[in-house]
Amino acid sequence: MRILLYIIPSICVLLSSCRKVENIMQAEETKPIVLEAAILEHLDAKSARLSCRITSLNNEIVKEHGIILYSGMFPNVKEEQVSIGGKVEIGKISYNYTRSVPFEIGKNYMVSFYVQTEKSFYRSGLVSFKWNNVQVNPQNDLSATTGETITITGNFEGIDEKFIITDWNTNTTTPFTLSSDKKSLSFVVPKTNIPHGSILNFNLSKRTTEGGNEFSTIALCRVKVLASINPPEISQLYLSDAIPLKGNNLPSMYEIPADLMLIIGDQKIRYQNPLRLTSIEGLKGNNLKIGYSNGRDEIIFPEPIRLIIPNKNDIRFNEKVVHPGSQLRLQGLEFAKFFNYGSTSFKVGGAPLTQPINPFPYNLDIIVPQVADGHHAVEIISPFYNGIVSTEKIEVKELKLSGPSQVNAHVGNTIQIKGSFINGKIYEVHIAGHTIYNIIAQNGEISFEVPNLKSGKNEVKISYRHESWDSHFSTSPFTVFVEKSMINSVSPLVAYPGDVITVTGRGLNTGSSYTLGGHYINVVNKTADGFKFLIPSGFQKGKARLTIEINDDIIQSDDYIEVK
Repeated sequence: MRILLYIIPSICVLLSSCRKVENIMQAEETKPIVLEAAILEHLDAKSARLSCRITSLNNEIVKEHGIILYSGMFPNVKEEQVSIGGKVEIGKISYNYTRSVPFEIGKNYMVSFYVQTEKSFYRSGLVSFKWNNVQVNPQNDLSATTGETITITGNFEGIDEKFIITDWNTNTTTPFTLSSDKKSLSFVVPKTNIPHGSILNFNLSKRTTEGGNEFSTIALCRVKVLASINPPEISQLYLSDAIPLKGNNLPSMYEIPADLMLIIGDQKIRYQNPLRLTSIEGLKGNNLKIGYSNGRDEIIFPEPIRLIIPNKNDIRFNEKVVHPGSQLRLQGLEFAKFFNYGSTSFKVGGAPLTQPINPFPYNLDIIVPQVADGHHAVEIISPFYNGIVSTEKIEVKELKLSGPSQVNAHVGNTIQIKGSFINGKIYEVHIAGHTIYNIIAQNGEISFEVPNLKSGKNEVKISYRHESWDSHFSTSPFTVFVEKSMINSVSPLVAYPGDVITVTGRGLNTGSSYTLGGHYINVVNKTADGFKFLIPSGFQKGKARLTIEINDDIIQSDDYIEVK
């Protein structure tokens, strides 16, 4: 017996000849039952194994489903309806059709699957065949990359030059070769742009002159297309570099299949393109094997990925001396190229950072932890590099005060404090609720003017800040004893209205009121050491004392001014 198979693209004329009466009812919902085209899986003299896939159902009640066999050519077409059963489900339907007498050699046969519901009649596309001496053992669960060779077994004695292999998905023709005994057929999976996981249905077809430009066909195989990825074009790169991937049948960035994996070092991750090493949690090392797995094969490329290693000699600091808790800027490297900050830590003098870093593309700001006084290197700990310890060292010294722990002063006096101050750094003084800002250290000391305070002992705290505005205080004790303001001299002691009186003393610039003999006066040229005032016009003749109210203290001149 012999088998010959054909596809018939246009079946309109044939269907017009069928006498099947379809009871088509108005469906309440628009979603139809969808059947893919019928497939002929096996054919011999008295039987045909047929299959079809149902891809969509609705809520209509199914009465029966089965196949319709058409034989002959228009206008002499006969049909045979065979019921398979009632219930159907989404997926593959298979049926082995048998006959009591053999198929007629050379006669045209066509088969479609149908589903009859209470409301509608649905059918699949037709598969056409002729009985001939070609027999195929189809394979429906193959996987292959483009360029691979697929071999199908069967009986191909009836194959001639008119046969072709076609693919319904891409509508392309694929060359094939036969074995010498014609028991197997081989072809190369053609190159396509369809993504990984797509299905190609290859069919053996022959053009027939009977009935015009028509084909008969039989399924050869159903192939899942696998992606293949080329080795990266660049093997030495920075950690931050994106690695573009090229290859065949790569998926889009919006639909990533679960079985396509990238292999980086000792990690397997879902396919991504471009590949970013910084996105891979747990990745280690700077010489990383790279490859992929497409669900069937695991491929490791010959050349690993080699990361460019940062040069520790290039690391520089923007400061030479800092206090603990100060900001230190690391320079000299494009840090963002080398480090993934989520997996990178830092140490200064062996002490880990206690505050987050502030990264920039070309530099890196860190807060120096509490370490012992001395010169310390900065260590960068990364899973990708070993021993990144700066050659240059930063001097760290705690802020300590030297000299006496208490000074006596009047309001307005300038106080100098010596200690381990860093020249050019900005400090702050806190005393009795007052804060004096922006004090710049010079020659290892700072100076400030005593603010308007009551007489008595006042604790002084000295601090510095970094960019996050956290204050750090010296632990060295220091107090200022503010002495009561005093008037030393008043001259002249004899004056007329309009005369200028000069007053000297200590802490005289912060008075809240100035009076002469109980009358308010306007003072000018006021400093901590003195001021001037005019005897008011019309001032009553006689002797009067100068009185100043300062911070709830009242001071008076020892001498009287005689006004004439």
